[in-house]
Parts: sequence; structure tokens; C-alpha cells
Amino acid sequence: MFPVPRGGLPPQQIAEVGEEVGIGSGVAEGHLQRVGEAVREDRAGSRPGGVEAAEQIDHRRATADAGGGDEVRSRLFRGAGQRRRTGGDDPMGGAAGDDDDVARRQMQFSAVHDEQTLALEEDVERYSLRAGSDDVHPRTCAESAVSLENGFELGIAQYFADRVHVILSRRKQTQRSLFGLIQDWDARCMTTNSHSLTADVVVIGFGKGGKTAAHVLAEAGKRIILVEQDENMYGGTCPNVGCVPSKMLVHYSSARRLEDDKQEFFAQSVAGVKALTSAFRAGNFDSLNGQNGAVVLTGTARFLDDHSVVVGEGRDAITVTATTVLINTGSEPLLPALPGLAESAHLVSGTDLIQKDRLPSRLVIIGGGYLGLEFADIYRHFGTDVTVLEAGDRFLAREDPDIADAVTGILEGDGIELVTAARVIAVRDNENGAVISYEKDGRTFEVAADAILPATGRRPAIDNLDLAAAGIEVTQRGAVKVDDQLRTTQPHIFALGDVNGGPQFTYVSLDDARIVLDQLLGEGTRRVSDRVAVPHTLFITPPLATVGLTETEARAQGLNITVSRENVADIVAMPRAYTVEETRGLMKFIVDADTDTILGAALLSIDAQEIINLVSLAVRHGITATQLRNSIYTHPSSTEALNEVFDKVIS
Repeated sequence: MFPVPRGGLPPQQIAEVGEEVGIGSGVAEGHLQRVGEAVREDRAGSRPGGVEAAEQIDHRRATADAGGGDEVRSRLFRGAGQRRRTGGDDPMGGAAGDDDDVARRQMQFSAVHDEQTLALEEDVERYSLRAGSDDVHPRTCAESAVSLENGFELGIAQYFADRVHVILSRRKQTQRSLFGLIQDWDARCMTTNSHSLTADVVVIGFGKGGKTAAHVLAEAGKRIILVEQDENMYGGTCPNVGCVPSKMLVHYSSARRLEDDKQEFFAQSVAGVKALTSAFRAGNFDSLNGQNGAVVLTGTARFLDDHSVVVGEGRDAITVTATTVLINTGSEPLLPALPGLAESAHLVSGTDLIQKDRLPSRLVIIGGGYLGLEFADIYRHFGTDVTVLEAGDRFLAREDPDIADAVTGILEGDGIELVTAARVIAVRDNENGAVISYEKDGRTFEVAADAILPATGRRPAIDNLDLAAAGIEVTQRGAVKVDDQLRTTQPHIFALGDVNGGPQFTYVSLDDARIVLDQLLGEGTRRVSDRVAVPHTLFITPPLATVGLTETEARAQGLNITVSRENVADIVAMPRAYTVEETRGLMKFIVDADTDTILGAALLSIDAQEIINLVSLAVRHGITATQLRNSIYTHPSSTEALNEVFDKVIS
């Protein structure tokens, strides 16, 4: 890959390109000259702004000829800028022929270039590109030009480079890159084949683990191609439809006042969420694509073999071959096989609940795990009537009963209807919404809803990958099978994040990236089994954060423990709870009675999601309960509770 001055291809490179595509250097140079002349003449006479366009093009060429132009990365666009047609009737189709044939097709250029230019301008306007500055100078790439089907299209490539410059310069504002369109041209600069790319590492999926690894590897000088199937998921689930928007809704919902109009307040909240997620999505894309040689391709990837994937379908398909492959496709919601559920017009996903600005009056959630309870809490605070149907005998079955009871007490106190041992049997729509039928204690009950959210879990997203083509095995639960260093059954292919069947948390995916990077760039010693004390947080109000062993688990292991617990409202050393008027909840610690080390904690309180990180660090590094209790903390802060709670031993 080598840069080209923004005024055009130098004569030597024109000759090289011409030779590669089977025409003489004179003919190739003539293409550029004649196209330039045709563009200037036609644009100046046929459409407003033509003179300005010609002048800007001429100015660019003069500047480059004088040696005053710096070199910039390619930003030609697949689509309008690279539309190809095939067939005998197409003046742009076919291979390069003799000079007469070239001249004939050159004369036909004026009949088609206006259509393509208009399409390009429409694309620019529709997607509101940003190329990084007010003075944009897209360049052509000689290697990309070689990959075009004939020398005539080389001229068109140069012409469209000029057109993009003119359009963007005229707008005089920073604009957004063409999602899903820029990558083909950028990627062409990495190969001499228009339908195949080579890289050191291909990353499938734009999640936390994949993008983190891509950044580090690119900075280390590796050629990186990251493939994401959905332009609305740049950055992964968390910043787009998961952690970030849902927690922002937690914040907004808690701020609603009784006098606020529910629907209006909710719509404004969703608008705020969309603004933030759009900014994050753009930031994720821009921070990677084109940086340090990394390229983002938008399309669905599937394996051809253990070193190659194909992105897209048909004529637009691109084959990517790499030495190393990282799979980071995440997970997708499970839809329970309930009669009438899939067909219901009132079925919604977590993504729908984050993005739709119409507040349902009645929400029924099937499943009482973290996702279900978080959405129950959010929507209840926005003013929706919420019912949660849990098949188990109690909510949060993995937590100690006293913790689970405290959580359900808070949720029920906020007006959420929680139903345990509920077996949902059917869903049917009627003129007023939907009716969910469930069985409990041998009886059948019904509950009405305007929206139904299945929250019964997620499964690894592997359906489109064709893992068998690469010789990659999966587990019985449908996850990519990996070893302790996240290698699949192909040692050069790794799986990161939810797709490998591990804990479905963004920060675990991040640590997966650290393990993989250690294999690729480091000493190769990091392992999944090295992880100790990974915390979890249920983001209700107030949040529940846990780490390590529960009291039940510690006693089952026969450990000699002491248990300390205190209600937040009673913690004198924690005035922050009173200053923010959130005194609900409790704190509980499990301590090894022989060593004074902390074995586990459950914090249901304001700021629990922050305090748990300090406690987790203490567990990992053997900091004792006494040391935490006697430490100095800022005041007033929630962390001060540690000065007191360890002394409240209950057993």
C-alpha cells in the first residue's frame, strides 16, 4: 500500500497501473486526462456548482503538482463510487480492450457519469459523512485501482475521488463516515484483488473483547480487519442495546417526579439514550476504522476454512484471509417455545424496550433473572404496571435467602408484582392487547399486557458462522469450545466473550481480550482459571452487587466462617445513604474465621456497584476484613460503611 498525492496518480504509477490492467501507460494517462476534461466541461455547463467543482478540482491538481499537498487515507466509497455493471449493454462493463474500444467507452462516459455522481451526492447527504476535517482530500489508491476491472474504471475512480472532495469541501463541516460503505475502498488498499483481502488478524464481531484486541494489535503493527454484521452494533451489545442504555434508563426512571407526564418523560428519556448510544457507536467506529491500518467491514461473516471467512453475499462478497482469527460474535436472546408468543404483536425484546419511545401501560416479563428484574425496575419507575413471572420457587436462587428476600421486598414495595413457581403455558392476542396464561399451584391464571418481554436467557450467536467449515467444535450448550487460554479446536482461532459460553458480562469479555493478547503478543501465561473474585451487579434501585461465596456456599464447603450483616438504614458510619435519601438495603460479608480473609460479600445499597470493586480487590489480594475495617475513607461516602459493618457479626 502506498499513498497517492491528492491531485492524482503520478505518471510512473499510472504506467504501472496501466500495465497491470493490460493497457499502455499513454492510454491510462489519457483516461485520466479525458475524464477530467469531460467532468469539467459537463459539470460547468449542465448543473449548478459545476464551475465551482471544476475550479476546486483544478486547484487540487495545481496544489499537488506544486508539491503542496499532504497525503491522506483513502475515503472512496463502495456503492455510488464503485458501482459496476455487467453485460453487453453496459458501457462500463467488460474487460479493457484495444484503444478503439476504450475510446468508444470513453465517449459513452458522459452519458452515465451524471447518474453516478448524483447517486454519490445522495449517499453523502443521506448518511452525513464525516471525513475528519473541513478540508477533505480523498485520494485514490494505486493498488485498489489495479484491482478494478479495466483501465477506464481507473479514470472513474479518480473522478469520484475528486467528486467526494468537492462535495465535502462545499459543505464545510465535519461529517460522519459512510457506515458500511467506506470499508471496501479502504480494504482494497490492502490487496491486489478486489474480492479478497489479507490481514494478520481478522476479528469477527465488534464487542468489547474483539475491539479491545483489535486496537492493541493494530497499535502493535498488525494488519487488522474487524467484521461487524450490523452498522447499529459498532462497539458491541453493551454500548448500543445493553449495559449503557439500560443503566441510563435506570438513572432517568429514578428521576421521574409524580407531576411529570409519564409518556412525555419516557419519550424524552429514550431520546437521551439514543443520543448517547449514537455518539458511542460513532466513537467506536471512528476510533478503530482507519487507525493504525485497521479496517472495519460491515457484513455477515462465515468461515470458508480455518484461515478464511467470506463477508457478504453474491457479487459484493469479500474473502478475508488471516493468520489469526478472533470470534467475538456475542450472544442473542432465547425465545421460549410458548404457544402464541412468537406470533404476538405485543412481543418485545430488550432492544425494543430501550429504543421505542412509547411507554406500555402493562408489561409482563417472563423470567426473573438479572435482565428481567432490571427492566421490571426501570419500567415500574417510569409508571408502567409490571408483572414478573418466574418459574423457580424464588427469585435470585443463587443468592442467600436473606439477600433475595431483601431484593424482592424492595421491588414489591415499588409496586412490581412478582410471581414465583409460575409456568407460562400460552399467549394470545385480543383487541385490548395480549393475555398470558400461566399455571401455579395447580391452578391457571391470566395476566393482561401491552408488551411481553421474554427474559429467559441468551445463547451464543454462532448460527451464521459455519464453524464446521473451519473445523471448530462447539459444546453441548452451543458455545464455541475453548481451552483455558481461549483457543478453539483450531489453535490459531480464539473465541472471546459470550460466544465461548463463559459469564455473559462485558468486563469478562474485556479480560478475555487480555488473555488472547497475552498469547499473541505477550508471554502466553494468562489463563481463564487465573480469575479470582469476579463481581456481579444487578442494576435495580438500589443496586445489588455480589462477589465470592455466599453464606450458603461457604457452609456447604464446611468452612469456618463469621457472617457480618447490617441494614443500610442502621449504618451510622454511612451518612451518604441519608444525604441521597436512599436508605433501603443491607450489607453482608462472609469472612474466614481462621485467616480473617474475606470470602464473599453481598451489598444491596446505594453505590454498591462501586464498593464491590474495592471488596473484590481485597478478596483477590488477601486483604483482611480488619484491614478494610480500619482503613481511611472519604466522608461522606458509601465506602465508610466498611468501617462499621464488619463489627456487626450475626453468626
